[in-house]
Amino acid sequence: MKTLRHIFMLSAAVLALAACTQNDWTDSSGLPEGKYPLVIEAGGLESVASRATVDGNWEGMTDVALQVGTDVKKYSVESSIENNSWKTATLRNTDNPFYWTSREDIEVEAWWPYDNENLGNIPPVVVKADQSAWGNYRSSDYIYAHSDAVKFENPTLIFTHRTACVTVTLIGGNGITDISEARVVLKGLSTQDGNPASISCNRYSEVPCALVVPQAISSGTKFISAIIDDEVYSYTSNEEINLEANNRYNYTLSLRDNELKLVGCTITDWNNVDKGEIEADIADDNYDASTNTYTVNTVEELNKWIDRINAGNVNINCVLDGDIDLSDLSRSINNWTPICADYDHPFEGKFDGNNHTISGVIINLPEQNCVGLFGCVGEKGTVKNLVLRDVNINGGNAVGSVVGSNSGTITDCYVTGSVQGVESIGGIAGENTGNIIACYSIGNVTGNKYVGGLIGNNLRNLTACYSIGDVEGGDYTGGLVGGNNSSSNTTACYSIGNVKGNSIVGGLAGQNFMGEITACYSLGDVKGTDKVGGVVGFCKMSYVTASYWSGNQTNHIGQFESHNDITNVNKIQDNVTWDSAIGVLNQALTEVGSVWRYQSNNGDDNDERPLVVVPSTGVQE
Repeated sequence: MKTLRHIFMLSAAVLALAACTQNDWTDSSGLPEGKYPLVIEAGGLESVASRATVDGNWEGMTDVALQVGTDVKKYSVESSIENNSWKTATLRNTDNPFYWTSREDIEVEAWWPYDNENLGNIPPVVVKADQSAWGNYRSSDYIYAHSDAVKFENPTLIFTHRTACVTVTLIGGNGITDISEARVVLKGLSTQDGNPASISCNRYSEVPCALVVPQAISSGTKFISAIIDDEVYSYTSNEEINLEANNRYNYTLSLRDNELKLVGCTITDWNNVDKGEIEADIADDNYDASTNTYTVNTVEELNKWIDRINAGNVNINCVLDGDIDLSDLSRSINNWTPICADYDHPFEGKFDGNNHTISGVIINLPEQNCVGLFGCVGEKGTVKNLVLRDVNINGGNAVGSVVGSNSGTITDCYVTGSVQGVESIGGIAGENTGNIIACYSIGNVTGNKYVGGLIGNNLRNLTACYSIGDVEGGDYTGGLVGGNNSSSNTTACYSIGNVKGNSIVGGLAGQNFMGEITACYSLGDVKGTDKVGGVVGFCKMSYVTASYWSGNQTNHIGQFESHNDITNVNKIQDNVTWDSAIGVLNQALTEVGSVWRYQSNNGDDNDERPLVVVPSTGVQE
């Protein structure tokens, strides 16, 4: 029994020794030689903007040089898409690794790229000139890590970049909107250690970017150039720029006056931590930070506000303090780029024309949607008290003079000129899902589908507005709106002019589908091939109340379908006169709680409107 007991105790001791891990050693203990290889978890390149900016990970990295003491060895990089999408890596040498000799902290350095002929030499940073080639871009990224306290229990290294990254966001201007093919080049660079004097930026990322050796760019240097359609636009720095390692310099530049103007530049580290900002070239003396408002007197000041908006500051306000004439700024057949021409990033600020005029807006973008002074106005956006004179606008879908697509509020805006496009085309707005109040348009409107003198496709509220001019389209064409659809309300509005289309054509509205038209009138001839009416071409599940028309059509509605409520809709003829219509129109407005009323037009002899709409007595506009 004694012998068996000794055997059992010896076996237990062996098992306990075998079960020991590296955490079982005391701090003062040495470690068995060759027992614990150095394996390091590497980080620092995991940000979305990290390593080569575009990929932001360890993908494509195979090995690094790693130094402990005076010895340097190659360590392989183990990372995969399954391993946190290449965001982290394990550094390991399976053939000839470094070994831990104790649990004390050790000093470790690592870098890439390395010199195969002299592995212990950290090479100088020399980037490629043509970084538009993906391989050149990746090989221009130099990384480095150092720690004098790599721990036995959790050996890690955090890598940083020995290069600086410059990104360039371009904003169109002077009628140039397509900048997708722009070639961006950094110039005036240091040639120390054989670096290039200029670098062609990478074009595989969302914005052009390049990796450069850390350096200072002198004031007055033509630092960034964009080549568009063989034209060169350059940005010249107005102060010294220090490009530091492991920082990103995010430039936003606008095409203005045949050069690139600095809208702004944010400075961050590779993980997007804000580290400062480079001031824009243009002093913003006309900006009031307390109200977030630009006060604008000139084209130059207007452009400053537009640059800020197009750079993503979509809620900055603007007040005109003088008339703006764009007629001398024509660039070929364009002198205006629509503001916020993106459904996902509409204008959300306040634009107050202050009863001033912008003259001579020319837009010729037949392939672009959301075209107008504003491309898109969001639910919080407002445009008011603005006169647009002599506009000439041509676009694709959702085209208007004030706005292509409106979800906000447009009030007291007046327009003269011509508008044309493909679908959803209007004198004021191409499409409306917001509120348009007390606006008018004088001029001709042309399109293919959903074409109206004021709005192409109305889906919300239109009040106290009118249009004067001829309207020509295909299907869904109306003197005021091409379509009055989906719970829309058109109240106290009128149109004067001839209307010509194919199917579903009306003096006031081409189609009224699930909408309401109250106290409106149309004056002019209406021509079409099918479903043509003096007021509405086609009505379905809709209301038309107290509305009038005059012109060649005998029918108020071209065609009905499903339930409709048509009340007091009459043609001006015989005993039905404009004077007699006033009472019916105003009674209907009273019943719906409107603050607007009709009265006889006592204007000059050249004003052909028989009736005009004004606020009722005592009502504030």
